[in-house]
Amino acid sequence: MRPDTVAPIRFHLVGIAVICLLGVVIYSNAIRTPFAFDDLRNIQNNRAVHLKKLSVKGLVTAARESYSWRRPVANISFALNYYFAGDAVAAYHVVNVVVHLLTSGLVYCLGLVTLRQLACTSDRVASGLGLGAAPIAVVSLFAGLFFLSHPLQTQAVTYTVQRMTSMAAMFYLLSLLLYIQGRRASGTARRWTLWLCGIVSWILALGSKEIAATLPLIVLMYEWYFFRDLSRRWLRHRIGYVLLAFGVLGLVAFSYMNEQILDFSIRDFSMWERVHTQFRVVVFYLSLLLFPHPSRLNLLHHIATSDSHSVNARTLLSMAAIAGLFGLALVRARADRLLSFGILWFLIHLVIESSVLRLEMIFEHRVYLPSVAVMLLVSITLRRILVSIRGGLVGVGILITLLFAVGTHRRNMDWQDSFTNWADVAAKNPRSHRAHSTLGTIYQEQGAIDAAEASYHRAIEVNPRYAEAYYNLATSVRSRGEFDAATTHLLRAIDLDPQYALAHHNYAEILVIRGRLDDGIERYRIALECDPNLAIAHNNLALGLRSKGMVSETLFHLRRAIELSPDYAAAHYNLGDTLSVDGTLEEAIHHYRLALKADPQMAEARRELDKALQLLAEQQTGEGE
Repeated sequence: MRPDTVAPIRFHLVGIAVICLLGVVIYSNAIRTPFAFDDLRNIQNNRAVHLKKLSVKGLVTAARESYSWRRPVANISFALNYYFAGDAVAAYHVVNVVVHLLTSGLVYCLGLVTLRQLACTSDRVASGLGLGAAPIAVVSLFAGLFFLSHPLQTQAVTYTVQRMTSMAAMFYLLSLLLYIQGRRASGTARRWTLWLCGIVSWILALGSKEIAATLPLIVLMYEWYFFRDLSRRWLRHRIGYVLLAFGVLGLVAFSYMNEQILDFSIRDFSMWERVHTQFRVVVFYLSLLLFPHPSRLNLLHHIATSDSHSVNARTLLSMAAIAGLFGLALVRARADRLLSFGILWFLIHLVIESSVLRLEMIFEHRVYLPSVAVMLLVSITLRRILVSIRGGLVGVGILITLLFAVGTHRRNMDWQDSFTNWADVAAKNPRSHRAHSTLGTIYQEQGAIDAAEASYHRAIEVNPRYAEAYYNLATSVRSRGEFDAATTHLLRAIDLDPQYALAHHNYAEILVIRGRLDDGIERYRIALECDPNLAIAHNNLALGLRSKGMVSETLFHLRRAIELSPDYAAAHYNLGDTLSVDGTLEEAIHHYRLALKADPQMAEARRELDKALQLLAEQQTGEGE
């Protein structure tokens, strides 16, 4: 390695300090952002990650019994968050920001080692761009700063559950860097130590999110581009490594496959409609990277679904654009290695989530890892344009970083509370049935019933097959005592989604209220078939069974409800009541107390506890005589 490609250590320390300080400032207004969207089922309502005692069993439960059980590392991080800070949402955001800072630092490091390697292997590139120690460090630092401050990254940072994405990217980049450092290490022991650490880091990346499956292919590409000088002869003689890389990628992908991943029955588009649409999605992602104005950013974007039987002009143009990028990468591979590698990095890292899988059509956080190479390319391109202007890169780089930072800070304001967030989604994407339905639930919580129902009807107008809007509408009209209308909406929701456990449960409640106890009990059982972990259904089924004298089954379901939700005050009270009637006073008293611990304002639990204590005292006095 040339000595003039290595900047002083103090420059790197200052660079990392700048990344950390700027990141804290940029995301300072996101620390108290409430949970939103998938945060609810993955964190707030996910009992598996509510770790109250630090133990191996608790961590295993968090890893394996969470909704996104294929991402155990991320789930464990949520569990540790809960253990140390409980429901304090700020603690989750602090961790997310720290992960983003570390990832941005790794982007800086990747730029450093890649540009150094490029300068050492290509005198023409080094002299043409003036890639000495200072330019390499400055270009790499701005790549890290662009990545850090880019407004598009807010969804992977401010949206709490997308720690899955940012953690996967962090461990992914660390693994790649460990491979590179191991590749350049002089001693065999040091080399293999670095590589083994890289494998561990890759496993952690995979455990955070499946997007890390592409790493073997990227490692092979990096080796070929930057260590083997794109030698076709080397590639031919190492065909086994090529097959191994694809084999590992295929094996990892296969291990994450299941019978549902290709089942599009729950989507309003087919597999091939998704594939056709993804060409436009990828081009849209690129446009957001290049022009990330906050007005263009949204939690839920709308993009018209392409017809699977024909290809329209926009889809053809998108296909041509992607083919052009791919062709440019191939044609310019030798003349401009970094450009070629960067284009392929961007496209490869979108392959998994922009493919035949039944994922949602578009999400901004999917660009987090692909954007790494784009930020480096933007920085090196500025260097090329401004190479003859003294201080040009620094001045323009600072300006872009500040513009990005202002945009990110502004975008975070859209996340400040649930209403602001979803109102922003609905304003930017009026076709989002989810946004209208969710806004309805917020209005309903605020007591604005008319506004809530107007939002639900708007959601149904946009998507007549959206079961959740009918369920929410049923909840609203039921609160006004309109049980017939509520029943109609619940049955419609069930017709659209036969596995909708809460809809079955709420219909069961109406049946019981109307005196159809046996029908209600049967409907509660259906709800539990759809979701065996629905604690409220266990509790209410138990009440129905108790009224029919089925004590044993009543106790089973109440205990199951408490097992699923240990702080479920009503279930503790009902179990105490059942045990008290059955004569098991000491255990009944225990559950009355747990009910009061969970809900100190539960007057009936206080009353029945006093009765049970008095009765127990009388029994003990009688036994003493």
